[in-house]
Amino acid sequence: MLVHRPDEVNSFDGWIIHGHTHNGKLRKYPFINGEKQTINVSVEVVNYKPVSLDYIISLGLEKISRMETILDEPEYK
Repeated sequence: MLVHRPDEVNSFDGWIIHGHTHNGKLRKYPFINGEKQTINVSVEVVNYKPVSLDYIISLGLEKISRMETILDEPEYK
C-alpha cells in the first residue's frame, strides 16, 4: 500500500510505503521496519534521492527487522 501518512492506516496485512514522517521520528519510522512492515521514503531517510521499488524488493524484506536509513546496513531477523 502506498500512503502519505502511515498513521492513517488502521488495518492492512502487507507492506506500507509512506512518506510524511521525515527525519524527526526515525525511531518510530526508520527506512524499513520489518516488524510493522513499513517503508519510510521521506527524503531525509533515503538521502534525498528517489528509491526504486526494485531496489527495495532486492533488500529481501522478509529477512529485514530494521534499517534506519538507506545508507545503513540492514539488521536481519
